[in-house]
Amino acid sequence: MKASQALYVEATADTNDLRGQLWYEARNAGTPDEFYVVSKFDGSFLDVPLLHLSDLYLICAEFYVRFFGDSDVSWLAKINALRQRSGLTDLRSLSLADVMQGRRLELAFGGHHLFQLNTHGVLGDTQKIRG
Repeated sequence: MKASQALYVEATADTNDLRGQLWYEARNAGTPDEFYVVSKFDGSFLDVPLLHLSDLYLICAEFYVRFFGDSDVSWLAKINALRQRSGLTDLRSLSLADVMQGRRLELAFGGHHLFQLNTHGVLGDTQKIRG
């Protein structure tokens, strides 16, 4: 699957992030035909997990940050476990920006980003869907 340059740059910006090293590759680098591919799901395109434990952690962390602010650190340990698995350093506090970036990078190409854009808008503003 092809990735956008923006996602490739974001995913590979931190050289310690194993997701960027293992899932993304620039092909024909430095040429006008340069493009970016994702090898996260190398098998059948239809063989994609429907539910990820990391998705559940990120959903709960987003809820706690939105409703209780960054003072509630109950989900910080779980988000840090995801970051450690990816080779990243621990966060000291959890912000909404951290959670949203985690969703973007952790759940890339699982169909979550389009849903997130529809729900939160392109600029991150929550959209009123009904009523």
